Amino acid sequence: MCSSATSFGPDSKILHLPLDSETEDIRVTRVNNRSVRDVWTADFQGTRLVLGTNDQAVVIDDVADRATVCFFKTGSDVFAVAQDNNIIYTGSRAGIVQRFDSRITSTKGDRIFNDPWSTQNNSVTNLKIVYDWQLLTSNIDGSLAVFDLRFPVNRTPIMSFTGNINTYTTKTPIAVDPHEQFLFAAGQDRRIRLWSLRGGGPSLVAPTSVFQKPFEDPIRALQVVGEEEGALGLWATSGAALYKYNLGQRMEAESQAMQC
Repeated sequence: MCSSATSFGPDSKILHLPLDSETEDIRVTRVNNRSVRDVWTADFQGTRLVLGTNDQAVVIDDVADRATVCFFKTGSDVFAVAQDNNIIYTGSRAGIVQRFDSRITSTKGDRIFNDPWSTQNNSVTNLKIVYDWQLLTSNIDGSLAVFDLRFPVNRTPIMSFTGNINTYTTKTPIAVDPHEQFLFAAGQDRRIRLWSLRGGGPSLVAPTSVFQKPFEDPIRALQVVGEEEGALGLWATSGAALYKYNLGQRMEAESQAMQC
């Protein structure tokens, strides 16, 4: 088991951190290609690391050995990436979602779920696969939606989530609990909101929710993890601080909640 971190900028670096080895050292490497100038986002699964960079996605099959590196041209900066076995999904500054097969290095990618009227200049900021056949997307205008991956030419989402706030921020994280029942999203107003992944619609909040109070600094990362006895914990970073919220026992979609 290992962890990876990437840095943004013209001299982007990759940090490789083994978590279960006492002999393997932490390593910092670069992608040795002049065409890779910026890293906007990354997704790490198994041994494969996918980077969202300037006008392309970079796929490193084995981040430890860096034996195979593939480049998939998107024509626009990649702000969001997601993986499903050999399939790579990218979301770009231009508001386009593309699908690539990592086994075919010469592929140009397929545009999916794209409506040229609604996606223009509406950058895709997050992508996440849920229920194995749905793609959760967020855009720079604050919109959140779920599309059916079985019907990639369908431009209409099967579910939308309202109430999120964003107008220009590319780093507004989202998170889904391990049971894929709830969606958490950080807004430009420095608040965290909660939605049901089963019903969509307006955000949900308990009467005494800690999420009603805005953070002092923008929220840059969210993660929901399972803990002992079925409990859930929400981790959030804001400024230089790391916060943890205990969400109690496994949350159910029908649990007591109120609409904002």
